[in-house]
Amino acid sequence: MGHYETVITLSKQMELAGISHNVYTLSILINCFSPLNHVDLGFSVLSKIIKLGFQPDTVTFSTLINGLRTVGKAAQAVEVLNEFVARGYQPHVHTYTAIIKGLCKIGETTVASGLLKKMEEGNCFRNSLSKGCSLIFRCTLQ
Repeated sequence: MGHYETVITLSKQMELAGISHNVYTLSILINCFSPLNHVDLGFSVLSKIIKLGFQPDTVTFSTLINGLRTVGKAAQAVEVLNEFVARGYQPHVHTYTAIIKGLCKIGETTVASGLLKKMEEGNCFRNSLSKGCSLIFRCTLQ
C-alpha cells in the first residue's frame, strides 16, 4: 500500500500511450496527491476532469475534501463542501465525517457542530464516528 508515486507515473504513461482517462481514473489520481501533500495538484486534476467534459461525482469531491482535511486545511474543506452542495451533489457520510474529524482536531467545535446538524437534517446516514462527535458536542456545548 502507499504506492502513490507509482500510480502517478502509470497515469502519465497511460496518457503517453494514448489511453484515455475517465472520471474514475482521474479521481484515483486525485486521491494519490493528498498523502504526498499535493492537494493543489488534485484541484488541477479536477479542472482536467471538467475540461474533458466529465462530470465530477461525489467520490471526486469527497476525495478532494478528505485531502484538504488530511493536510490540515479543514476550513477550506468546508468551503469546498459548500460549493459541492451548491452544485447539487449530496455528500456521503464519509465526506462529512472527514471534515468533522478535521475540525475537531483543530478545536473548531462550533463549525463541526453546525456541519453535524446539516448532516442530520439531510438524508445522510450517520456512522459511529459522527454519532460519537454528536455526543461529544452535546456534552461540551451544554
